[in-house]
Amino acid sequence: MMLFLAFGILMGFLLKKEDRFVLWTDRITTVAIYLLLFLLGVSVGIDHEIMNNIFMYGYRSLVLCLGAIAGSVVCSYFVYASLFNKT
Repeated sequence: MMLFLAFGILMGFLLKKEDRFVLWTDRITTVAIYLLLFLLGVSVGIDHEIMNNIFMYGYRSLVLCLGAIAGSVVCSYFVYASLFNKT
């Protein structure tokens, strides 16, 4: 897996001046993300345990997401205050 990542970084570095390549890569990446999200939804829909406990998992997921957002906002504030606030 790391070899694929390293090869992708090398190709990106070598082809970053090619506008067509960058546009093509962006479109392919977007389609791949949508496809992966669709397949994740299908696998969740097939799993009976997840579907039977969807509200419990949904509540935990909501709490986790809100905590991540709050943590990001707090950290961003402190980073901004320490790096860019000159007063």
